[in-house]
Amino acid sequence: PCFSEDKMRSFNRNRRVVKGVLKRCTSFLASPEVIKKIPRFLGAHPSRAGKFPRPIAGSIDEEIANAKCYVRLQVKKTMCICAPVGHVGLTADQLRRNIVLTVNCLVSLCPKGWGNIKRLYIKSTMGPAVDLILSS
Repeated sequence: PCFSEDKMRSFNRNRRVVKGVLKRCTSFLASPEVIKKIPRFLGAHPSRAGKFPRPIAGSIDEEIANAKCYVRLQVKKTMCICAPVGHVGLTADQLRRNIVLTVNCLVSLCPKGWGNIKRLYIKSTMGPAVDLILSS
């Protein structure tokens, strides 16, 4: 959905309405001029939910395509991290590229790099997990 400044102003920082909008969408895009006004219209709710809008730098079509490809990895104190890397419509080469990018991103977030990773598994939704062999 697309929200104008007037529509966002009508939310009037209503917590229930803003949270409902944040639940419906996974990511938000906004022009740099509007991003400055969003805290006034919506309050701190987008920041707390981790869905503050990303600025539109190039064309809107490119930004929408990038937002659809965006995957967020959060490394916490858990021993298992799950991340989506593809879907049924991808070719084997595209899926391999996504897996490599995701693993490299995960390694860069770890303090000891590859020293923190013992095992990697790839799993489809309903299929068995496949263990990746890590060579040292």
